Amino acid sequence: MSATLRTHRVASRILHEVRLVRVFMPDEPRAALFLNDGQNIFTRPRTVGTREKWGADTAAALVPGLAIVAIDNAGDGRGRDYLPYANPADPLGRRPQGDRYLAFVVEELLGWLAGRYPESRRAKRVGIGGSSYGAVSALHAALSYPGTFDRLLLESPSLFIGGRRLVDDTRDATRLPARVHLAIGTAETRDPHVSARVLADALDLAQVLRGKGLGPRRLRLQIDEGASHHERHWARRLPGALRFLFG
Repeated sequence: MSATLRTHRVASRILHEVRLVRVFMPDEPRAALFLNDGQNIFTRPRTVGTREKWGADTAAALVPGLAIVAIDNAGDGRGRDYLPYANPADPLGRRPQGDRYLAFVVEELLGWLAGRYPESRRAKRVGIGGSSYGAVSALHAALSYPGTFDRLLLESPSLFIGGRRLVDDTRDATRLPARVHLAIGTAETRDPHVSARVLADALDLAQVLRGKGLGPRRLRLQIDEGASHHERHWARRLPGALRFLFG
């Protein structure tokens, strides 16, 4: 099954700007995954962003019929876009507008994709995911738009945002995605005490998800020994995540 990878400039009335969106579209899409930090997702063609990429164009071949829609971040405005709650320690995350960004994804980008790629309407499963702040945004999307995304990919989520309010939001949720991949390294930061807290946050989220009825067939928790907060680890874990979520 062949696939095309194209980059588009999508004008947003909600964001008041044009956002780059990279679309990996197979001939017969059966599922679609929206990923944040789009400039870091595909290996080719070479893009700006991080030096190491997720290699999603290669990993997607493991799941026939998987389309991937990678949405570029806003550079210095990344924290503004992705965070639903403020992070006072980050100058770029003190005025969060995460709900506005998600409105763009759900109210504009989903419709744009269906119009530009009519074959995508055949996708029976739709997921969303990201890493770090991008994972925060993905989790917030699944909670804010229940039923829109039935697959959720969370890599090294920054759950400390807003005093761990996303963990509480998950506990209060009435509907969750059918499958969730949650992965965290044991050495996310150089400070072992901070890394331990980040790991504990992820374990707490996993416990909440289990309490909401997500057993082993619906929740994949991956604790990556020695892994740090870096694209190389997110890329290495991506094939297994895609197989679990869409295989």
